[in-house]
Amino acid sequence: MPVPLVRAVVAVLALPPLAAAAEPLSRAEVAKLAKPATALVEVKGAGFGSSFCVHPSGLFVTNEHVVSTLPPDGAVTLVLDPGLETQKTLKARVVRADKEADLALLRADGEHKLPALAVGSDEGLGELTELIAFGFPFGVALAKPGEYPTVTVNVVNVSSLRTDADRKLHRIQLDSTLNPGNSGGPVVDRHGKVMGVVVGGIRGAGINVAVPARHLARFLARPQLAFTPPVVSNNSRHELSVFQVDAAAVAPGGDLELELVLATPGAERRFPMAGHNGRYTVRAAPFPPPKADAGVRVEVRFPDGTVAAEAEDRAFKVGADTVKLGEVRTLRLGARAVAVLGTGKTVEGPLSDPGALTVLLGGRPVELKLAGAAEVRVVPAADQNRVGCTVIARAGGKEVGRLEQLVYVEGTVRATLEALRDGKFHKPLPAAAPATYLKSVSSKGDYIGQGKSYSYEGAELKVDGSAALVTVNVDGWNVQFAPPRGGALKVGEYDGAKRYPFNDDSPGLSYVGHGRGSNQVGGKFVVWELEVKDGKIAKLAIDFIYRSEITGPPLYGMLRYNSTLE
Repeated sequence: MPVPLVRAVVAVLALPPLAAAAEPLSRAEVAKLAKPATALVEVKGAGFGSSFCVHPSGLFVTNEHVVSTLPPDGAVTLVLDPGLETQKTLKARVVRADKEADLALLRADGEHKLPALAVGSDEGLGELTELIAFGFPFGVALAKPGEYPTVTVNVVNVSSLRTDADRKLHRIQLDSTLNPGNSGGPVVDRHGKVMGVVVGGIRGAGINVAVPARHLARFLARPQLAFTPPVVSNNSRHELSVFQVDAAAVAPGGDLELELVLATPGAERRFPMAGHNGRYTVRAAPFPPPKADAGVRVEVRFPDGTVAAEAEDRAFKVGADTVKLGEVRTLRLGARAVAVLGTGKTVEGPLSDPGALTVLLGGRPVELKLAGAAEVRVVPAADQNRVGCTVIARAGGKEVGRLEQLVYVEGTVRATLEALRDGKFHKPLPAAAPATYLKSVSSKGDYIGQGKSYSYEGAELKVDGSAALVTVNVDGWNVQFAPPRGGALKVGEYDGAKRYPFNDDSPGLSYVGHGRGSNQVGGKFVVWELEVKDGKIAKLAIDFIYRSEITGPPLYGMLRYNSTLE
């Protein structure tokens, strides 16, 4: 089966080259320019904010705090021209966020040609400079029930330029009454250029602040890469495929140069991509060609034991199907053999010439007879189930952005949140680098997580305890895992978990925080990896399903701490 094209979009955002000074626009002309580019942001279950388009393809800027809490599907709604006959709504997703700068970048689903605002330079700003702010104060409170409000336009003046510890401009103080809901809206000058992004203020005091354009420009300077991975089948992994990147570059500094890097254990291959009219392509095999004499690792199970060795990759027939040993994951022997292939397909029927396998034992070829064997399991090599794909973008010889993503062979079984949602615990694959994170999803109706998704990484997590009790603290949440009373956690399944510390002879599980907890708990967790040094947790990998009051909608998640597993 041919591998589909890999498609990615690169949107490089930065300051446009400054043209010769032009006459200022009238206030009405500025409003006519900026209103169509300003959108209402609706986050289901969390509230409203403002945003503005910075690229016609559908990229919008808002505050990070406006989209810090997302629904399980991760989508927000953007409303353009609200309250007008031309009103339209778009679904969008957060593609980048900077909590410190309080900025977030959203991408609207689909293809668009939208009115966008250019980012200007705040170098000439001074006290009393007149600016114009756009947004949606109080969200939908100013509209009729069931409708969206039209955009609000405020003339504001700079009342102070607030600096940081290095005496660099940090915030622009404005002297106008902006309100909750204005957050994320643009503040533009009389040339229609964005000078800042409304971020907050003191309610009722007529004091508001905006993130200056210089911070916005830095936030946008890095390219935004949207990558759709290829579908790689077991049989096509070594075939040449076309990798494609469409680049929309609006930044100065020279044409973009793109490079594709494909990495498997022990091998890294680099491919410069040829570009024409913003489209870059290269032909490459997702996986390097196998060595001519490469064998496959097998485990042959007999009633009295198992033989593990490297075997010749031979072809044979199962019923009417011809398969190669390297394509198989498990082969159950008998009068009617059953083979499960790497693609997930199952074939069965009489096995032609079961005979023997030529295997290497002690470095010497040996004929291993399969008579009496119950099952042959083929162990995939480390580089057979995934390849690391990296797209690197450079401008003027300098790297301006990259995207890294693992691409898996079709049929590879992985530990995912989606699998946990369906009640399936799959052993995680080895991680490319030590992993530390907590990711959890609260199903609709779950009291603890309130139907939202949560994701924390690295130093955000504080993991304490030992094999007697693991405790995780992050962002006001406290999560605990415990063995049955008097025992110690070890690698394995822990079903029938009850609320810790009232679990007695059952495993213990607790997920509380933000004023919410459960009287009773029903759950299950699996410890995939656990290493304790000097009485403290050194490595940990746990997947879990938690039900408040035993039968409530599930809250499920994945915990990793310095883990060697994904």
